Amino acid sequence: MVETNDGGIVILGNGVDAKGFSHLTLLKVSENGEFTWESSVEEDGYSWIGRDLIQTSDDGFAIAASRWNASEEGDATLVKVDSKGDTLWTRKKLREESDSLATFFTGDSVFYIDSKGIAVAENGTGDLIFLLEAYSRKKGMGAVIDQYDFNGDSAAPSAETFGFGISLLSVESSIGLTSIYFKWDIFGEKLLGIYCKEETEELSFVDIITNHYGFYRDFGENEPGNSYEGGNISMSESGSIFAVGTVTSLGDNRPHLYAIKTNAEGDRIWEHVDTSAERSWGHFIVPTHEGGAIAVGAQQKESNQNLYVVEIKPEAAGLDNLNYIWEDEDTIVGVADTSKTFTYGSELDPETARAILVTHDDKWLILGDHSYFGQGGIWLLKIDPSKL
Repeated sequence: MVETNDGGIVILGNGVDAKGFSHLTLLKVSENGEFTWESSVEEDGYSWIGRDLIQTSDDGFAIAASRWNASEEGDATLVKVDSKGDTLWTRKKLREESDSLATFFTGDSVFYIDSKGIAVAENGTGDLIFLLEAYSRKKGMGAVIDQYDFNGDSAAPSAETFGFGISLLSVESSIGLTSIYFKWDIFGEKLLGIYCKEETEELSFVDIITNHYGFYRDFGENEPGNSYEGGNISMSESGSIFAVGTVTSLGDNRPHLYAIKTNAEGDRIWEHVDTSAERSWGHFIVPTHEGGAIAVGAQQKESNQNLYVVEIKPEAAGLDNLNYIWEDEDTIVGVADTSKTFTYGSELDPETARAILVTHDDKWLILGDHSYFGQGGIWLLKIDPSKL
């Protein structure tokens, strides 16, 4: 879900045809909540799933997606559409046609057999950064970063890694920086990390693994036994980085929403762990115009699961609002205070918030889903936070 330049929104979802194949669906909704147009991306004999959507500087859109056939072999696919949702081009990671994945081949043997698109962002030079996962029979799971211009031509060599347990989660680009949010399963510990580089520099997994330059941060390395699962990452116009996910602590073995803010150099400013319910999950985070953040996901109390929204106060609201903890001898980290929380849902329908936008008029626009006796649906909710 993205807010468009005209104040409306475009929602990325899936539809299913009569043969049971799914396709990508784009819905344009006006500022008043009225449907303006609908378009689809589909291909005979294939199913599609979309994982990320952005509006590009030419008023079109880019989609990080995957498609697969009856044999369940998938292709990570980047889709570029115009301002009305009509497809301009697609770029697929086909096993037979991928030059950038040449290291997956040995002689006539094909080892790269599956891939899926994860996230996409546009950097300041007008290129699209495409994150994907790939699977090789010989090398196992791997992570790949591709870069394309607006014509769909490769703009930089692919960066890839195998054997290090890195899974890419999301990507953001702002004020000349590109930041990638990832999960690292290393020696059985699941950590979250942020990798940030100037967008003019080549993205490289070598930098993540060896930490030669740029910055790379692991979150969770000081809490052994905790398991971290990522949601997404956002960057503010000032270069602050916000990330959200879920931490399952060794103490109570229950998931809790976890959010963190760093500055442009990767130093932690605050972190927040939601302990207000038995269980909670973090899926999406956006910065507020005041310097705080809003995180969304789901929260479970007793047997009821409802969507959950938590607004985290900015540190600019007053340093007294932060509870300080010592990270090491030289660094003080604030534990963020929360100003507003909001839950929504019935006792019968499990509800989950998947994304949130802070609109140009400071309203909250929340996209989520629900299920009821095996039937599911999506919903769109607009909230005036001043009335909470």
